[in-house]
Amino acid sequence: MIVKIRGNLSTETRLGNLIDNYFDRSDLVPGTLMRCESLKAQYPREDHRRGVPSTSYNCHGLSFASRRTGISDPTVVRSILQEDDYVKVDRARLLTGDTVIYVDDQGDIVHSGIVVEILQLGGAKVVSKWGDCHEVIHSLSECPYPNTVKEFYRVCK
Repeated sequence: MIVKIRGNLSTETRLGNLIDNYFDRSDLVPGTLMRCESLKAQYPREDHRRGVPSTSYNCHGLSFASRRTGISDPTVVRSILQEDDYVKVDRARLLTGDTVIYVDDQGDIVHSGIVVEILQLGGAKVVSKWGDCHEVIHSLSECPYPNTVKEFYRVCK
């Protein structure tokens, strides 16, 4: 069996449209481990999950593709939300398993994760992958994307 180092998966939305994606199983570039250690030091209260850094998937690959691949285009993420029957929910109605997306000032999706715990006073814990580093269980705003708008989605069909 031949294992690909780089490539993409044949993945599509429920409507049958292809999802542009990538994976990269090559060795990590210099500096990645230092960047990951820096994030651990910058966010010491968050739960940095064990495991080595990986370029095989990114945050959107975790949220929408079962950790199998990376999805980098924000318009593709919007297509997935629309074509896979995600419904936007209010923060007050948030449930574990819902998806949170982080949107920048230009309206682009820059990060995503999955809600794993509902906290008192409207807070939540999220599992997400920080770039080519590792997965982290963190509070909604305790991550490298704190000044973004959070949108919440749930698959209802």
